[in-house]
Formats: sequence, structure tokens, C-alpha cells
Amino acid sequence: MTERGKTILITGCTSGIGLETLHLLPRLLPPSPPPTFIIPHRTPSPPPLPPSIPAHSHLLDLASPASIRAFASWFNALGLPLDLLILNAGTLTAERREVRIGQDEEGKERGVEETVWVNVVGQVMLFRLLKGRLRESGRGRVVFVGSALGRRDVRHGGGGFDPHSKLDLLLSPPNWTPMHSYRLSKHLLSHLFLHSHLTFSPHLSITALNPGFIPSSSLHRTASLPRRLAMRVLLPWAPFARTVKQGAEVVVHAAVGVGEGRSGVWVGRDGEEWDVGRGEKGGEGGVDESCWDEEVRGCYVRWVEERVRWGLEAASGMGEEMGGVQR
Repeated sequence: MTERGKTILITGCTSGIGLETLHLLPRLLPPSPPPTFIIPHRTPSPPPLPPSIPAHSHLLDLASPASIRAFASWFNALGLPLDLLILNAGTLTAERREVRIGQDEEGKERGVEETVWVNVVGQVMLFRLLKGRLRESGRGRVVFVGSALGRRDVRHGGGGFDPHSKLDLLLSPPNWTPMHSYRLSKHLLSHLFLHSHLTFSPHLSITALNPGFIPSSSLHRTASLPRRLAMRVLLPWAPFARTVKQGAEVVVHAAVGVGEGRSGVWVGRDGEEWDVGRGEKGGEGGVDESCWDEEVRGCYVRWVEERVRWGLEAASGMGEEMGGVQR
């Protein structure tokens, strides 16, 4: 049988950490046989790769359930096994918007706050639709790109985050703020990382990471002008700050640096590894303590999976107009 290179799909690879990861990976993987990159993009044209790197690109709007299903159908039609899925997409909106996902049994329109939909629900929906190709590869790995912000208080107004609160209320006015929603999305990803490891290992390898605080990322978009200037000019010099390249190096470590077949590994911003699957919590750089609470984790997983189901139903029952963002 002819040996083949890895097939790699990175969401959010047209800018920031994702784009830098796209440039780093070809240098670190064996050149023969070369890897094949799958490049989803919302922009009119995909980011350039060296001509020697095989690549396929296709439109993907993670804010549209119909677009997610269409992208998955396109990839499945390529007939390629999927070896590496890096869930890197991360959005942060300055004003609250909702992704429309059809209607409930009573005819009321369903919607999910956009940041949490794109960063969590949309990516999990894509994972579900590509799971067969990941298993087919025999060495499939899924990487969750988390954040240190996911460990901290994510409830508006201060105090400890109550995991038993209704997430829909936390994502609605007057509780909603851009950063609150982003932090909550990363908090949810930590729980989904551990859940995915417990569910799919050993058939799939599941890893996750904290790339560190990157001031030049999109987080500065919703800040006030003085804070934006500080994040772009002053904070990059802080000892705790990381560059986009350093963040991408952590992504690459979680993707190909963790031994093949190992699962449940969380990679810290300095490349340290914690075997979360065996109970290693990693302190401040690791996974949030609440991830080990089965009741809390189950609550979050059910909330996400219900909305994934809504998205699948909406995408299969209607056309592209079903997927969209509403202010």
C-alpha cells in the first residue's frame, strides 16, 4: 500500500495563530510523502501555501449551520481520511449577535449567541460531521485550542462562576459582554476536551492547549481606545505575554509533538504537558477544576449537544438561508 502524508484541517487558519500554525506545520512534518492541508476560509481567497504543499480549500462560515454541513459534505466527497483536526477558530464580537438555527416545536425562532456558537457549537458540529473520516485514518487526532481565560470567573458581575446557572441567561442582556462570552466559550471548550477524550479514546486522540496571552490577537478589538493601544504597544513587552508565533508553536506541539496515540493531554503555554485523562490538573496552566465534576461537565455537554442537534436539523431541513447571524 502506498504511504500517504497526513491530511490536516485547521479552522480559523486565515489569520492569527491559525495562519501561523499553517505556515509552521509543513516545516515540521516529514516532506515525503507531503501533508495535504484542508483550508476552510470565509474570505474570497484562501491564504497562500508553497506550491510544493498539496492543499484543498473551500468556503466555510462557522456562523452558518448550512455552511458547516456543506463544507463537511464537500470534504467527505474528497474521499480523504482526516488525520488532524485543529479546532482553532475564535471570534469575539463587539456587539451581541445571534446565529439563527431554525424554529422549535412551537414555531419560535431559535438562536445562539454568536461567539459561543462559532467558538464552540459550530466547531463541535463540524467535528461530528467529520468524525467518520477521522476514525478512518486510523491515527485521527482532534486538537482543542483553549485559553487561560477559560479558567477564570466567566460570570458577569464578578464572583465565582456558577455552573448550574442557565447558560442562555448568562449569554443574554444584561449579563452579556464581549469578553464574558469569549471566556465562557473557552470554559466550555475545556469541558468538551475532557468529554471528547473520555468518549472517543482510544479510537481518536484528543489533545488541547493554552497558547498563553497574546495581546496582538483579536481580543483587543472590543476594548476601549486606551486599552487597545496598551494591548498593541505596551503589553507585548510584558513577561507573561506571548507572540502569535509562540502561540502557534504550542498549537503545533499539541498537534504533532504529543506522541501519536496519546490522548487526554493538555499542553501549557510553555510546552509543558499534563495527562488530564489520568487526572493531572496542572495548576494554573492546566484545565479548570470544574472539568472533573461529572455533573457540571454533563450539564455543559448536553447544552452544547442540543444546539449541535438544532444546527444539524436546520442545515438538513432548509437551505443556506437558515444559517445566518442576526443582530
